[in-house]
Amino acid sequence: MFNILGYTISIVPRPFVVGDRAVEEKKTYSLLITDSEGVEYRPHYPYAYNQTDIKALKEFVDDYEDEIIAYNCTEKGIYPTFANLLYGFDTDVKMRFRLRWHEKGVSIY
Repeated sequence: MFNILGYTISIVPRPFVVGDRAVEEKKTYSLLITDSEGVEYRPHYPYAYNQTDIKALKEFVDDYEDEIIAYNCTEKGIYPTFANLLYGFDTDVKMRFRLRWHEKGVSIY
């Protein structure tokens, strides 16, 4: 669990979804962000593909905790993707960023 600027970020399991069907026996791991008033934010990205990738997801949160809060809570809707918040419209840099984290087991958009 991480506590940043009055927000708490937890990593929680969620069902793996194929189409419109949840596959209960398979889990991915995503973020649950809670503000100081108890309001919850459950962003779709980033997430870890499986339990062995949770360490990489924790590393991602450590590296980008302020940006995660900004993108999902305080500046929600301003940036089309998380990578846009970090890199603007430089498509090549955004693709390398996503690929680097994908190789570690974290999906970002």
